[in-house]
Amino acid sequence: MFEVIQFLFLPFLTCLIMIGIFGYFGIHILEREIIFIDIALAQIAAVGSAVAFIIWNVEAHSIIAYLCAFGFTLLAA
Repeated sequence: MFEVIQFLFLPFLTCLIMIGIFGYFGIHILEREIIFIDIALAQIAAVGSAVAFIIWNVEAHSIIAYLCAFGFTLLAA
């Protein structure tokens, strides 16, 4: 029985931490009335990868395109 508790302790702790983080983000999003934030951030990420393609002429699945899309998303958030 102790092995099961020891095995499931870290996933349980992770779930508790995620509940706190997602609860905080959810309340923050509802206070700012940004219900469709996922769609907006996805569009910003697409703009970031398009900018990487235009400026650096990189492939769509290169690390530079991913980093540029991630950077644009972080700046928008």
